[in-house]
Amino acid sequence: MITLPGGHHIHHDDVDYIGIVYLNDSYSDEDGTQFLRHKETGITYRDVEKFGSQFIADSSGDSRDINKWEPYLLTQAKPNRLVLFEPLYYHSERRTFGNQWDDARCIEIFHMVKKDRIPYWCNYYGVTEEEMELVYE
Repeated sequence: MITLPGGHHIHHDDVDYIGIVYLNDSYSDEDGTQFLRHKETGITYRDVEKFGSQFIADSSGDSRDINKWEPYLLTQAKPNRLVLFEPLYYHSERRTFGNQWDDARCIEIFHMVKKDRIPYWCNYYGVTEEEMELVYE
């Protein structure tokens, strides 16, 4: 994935595990993935029991307004570093850079799901379970 400048997108991911590999040759101390706390509610992750199915960041329009969030952790980007984390925590890129394909932030993202959730993802992506099973062989 290439990330060009254009603002933050604070979000969580609806998978079981997530991994990010930083692919650029070098980074500044400001680069990486930041984890954020919503200033108004204090939430740091999607808590279904507390907030139901509502996704606070998108439903309130706050997912693109960095001023409504405060960072509490930064996993610093380093070439070829793999960062694994629980995807329900709200996160975003710390900074974007570059303005074209050859100098922009470049990462590889791994979204991983448990085998018992295959039917959910088949429905979501419109593929058969047989097609999805190929991933697990």
